[in-house]
Amino acid sequence: MNRLSCVINVLLKSAVERVRLYKTDLALYLVAWCGFTALLMTFWTSVLANFEIVTFTRGEVLAFIGMYYIAWGIVSFFWGVRDLHVYIVDGTIDVYLTKPINPVFLVILTKSHAGVVLEILTGVILLLISIPLLPNPITTKNIFLSIIFLSGGVALYALIYGALSMLAFFVGRMEHTIELIDYAYEYTYYPLNFLPKGLRSILTWALPLAFLVTLPTLSLLGKLSTKKLIISIIGEGILLIVWFGIFVAVFKKGLEKYTSAGG
Repeated sequence: MNRLSCVINVLLKSAVERVRLYKTDLALYLVAWCGFTALLMTFWTSVLANFEIVTFTRGEVLAFIGMYYIAWGIVSFFWGVRDLHVYIVDGTIDVYLTKPINPVFLVILTKSHAGVVLEILTGVILLLISIPLLPNPITTKNIFLSIIFLSGGVALYALIYGALSMLAFFVGRMEHTIELIDYAYEYTYYPLNFLPKGLRSILTWALPLAFLVTLPTLSLLGKLSTKKLIISIIGEGILLIVWFGIFVAVFKKGLEKYTSAGG
């Protein structure tokens, strides 16, 4: 535990130092983030004004966007898992394998960035602003359900990224496969319940993006039926078990292959 505390302290100091040294980069990041938020709000304002299919109120759309930012911020914290294939191919994974803590955990800590806090904070602020605009009050039960879906969704996405990325132990370059997952993430910009049933099922059970933003938002707003709620919670639990098993298996077998080959 003492070793882990020391590592975390060093990483936190390093993050603060990076912010101090690269103030211009951080400022440009903030400008880009504000621009993206404005574009997202403009898009949804136009959708609400012109499409009857949208069953969300303005307050609910604001809550959805807030949830998107929170989910994206937490996913960004695990961004190092996404890039494991890069460290495996170029050999820099060796640096993490020589440390006294789990290499995957260490990669996550060292590759997180200050923008994570900004993203999560933006989401929380938007959610708070949306509360007075919602047609129904948010209950403690709905908050709890939303946290369950969001936590499971982030864990699923990190496990999928990690499992696919660590296939580099066996096949080498994996960036194009990882990019496909990146492109798929763009579906989280929109509530998936607007999509056709077939595509909605794929993005819930095959590539479980629905658990990142759509289901956390719908459960927070109380827009999920009891049947849908039960099916989704059980399904998320099963997916977590399956993908955790795949992640662990790929990690162990890949590490054995890498070390036995003198990596």
